[in-house]
Amino acid sequence: MQYIVRAVKYFVYICVLCAAILGILIACNFVEGNLDSLFVGGKDSLKLILIVFAILSALYPMIGYCTAKAPAGGTLSERRDAIVEYMLGKGYVVEKETPDSLSFRRKSFLHRLNRTFEDRITVAPEFGGFTVRGLRRDAVTLACGIENLFREAKPEE
Repeated sequence: MQYIVRAVKYFVYICVLCAAILGILIACNFVEGNLDSLFVGGKDSLKLILIVFAILSALYPMIGYCTAKAPAGGTLSERRDAIVEYMLGKGYVVEKETPDSLSFRRKSFLHRLNRTFEDRITVAPEFGGFTVRGLRRDAVTLACGIENLFREAKPEE
């Protein structure tokens, strides 16, 4: 169900973004406001564009979200304060906390809007570290940061 909701959100987001760009181009008189002159195929092209947007928005949730691993020692309860402090520094606040996971959301409304309010990052314990679930670009970056945060300093030889 969450997959379908994300796909619909991205479809609306892409359509609104495209309409805004076309509106700016029309307002600045770079193009005519007539659909027949705006697109090569006229109104028939609009149907094709919406189909392409639907395909893109249906595929994006599949490739845009992931679970990244952050190798680190310790349990979630031991590392909780350090993880929360790290996430606060990256612009996230605690949304929900359970014994099994920490869930974070962006502080900034503009960041949340830019990600269609699909900005949740979940940190959960796993054998040998933690898993970070969320948008791929955020999850991978934050997992690397959490890994570096708990990396043991090696003695110099």
